[in-house]
Amino acid sequence: MISKPLRYLGHQLILACDERCDKAWGRHSRPKHRLSSDPDDYVFKSDSELGEAPKDPGTSEGDVSKPLAPEQRLNKWCARECERSGMFEQGTEVLPDQLPDLEHPGPNIPRNQPRADKSMATPVTNPEPTVSASCNEFETCSACKRPEDAVNHVPGAVFVGWGLGWRTCPKCNGTQRVPKDYGKKP
Repeated sequence: MISKPLRYLGHQLILACDERCDKAWGRHSRPKHRLSSDPDDYVFKSDSELGEAPKDPGTSEGDVSKPLAPEQRLNKWCARECERSGMFEQGTEVLPDQLPDLEHPGPNIPRNQPRADKSMATPVTNPEPTVSASCNEFETCSACKRPEDAVNHVPGAVFVGWGLGWRTCPKCNGTQRVPKDYGKKP
């Protein structure tokens, strides 16, 4: 994994990528599986479904295109077009598992669905937690609870980072409810 600090839309961020330019097609060029008639409802094809990406996928950001040599990496194309990169707040530790997992890509439109195996499962709409006694045993999930000042908060999702967007909450699997004793030691 490589990274570099940059200023993006007025924010001091860190641009990171997995150094797999050979598999980088670009957000607009990477082949997709359509999930519905909505053009924004898709999941990228996985790395194992695709061969090597073209050296020039036909996309650019201004006059900057996909890097052809290692010293050109982390350029404007990487920040805005590369589907393998991510942007993170400066000062945070960026780990490889925070970058997009393109061997197990998720849908472009977040859904409230369990994704334990990280594969694209059949969409499940609003799964409910199993309630053994009463609803009083559950509370609102603190990880994905919408802050009062939030404008674009996706219900049941957490913001992963710039360029990565929203992902199903790992704490409640998108149900927005967790047992009251969740995470407490017995």
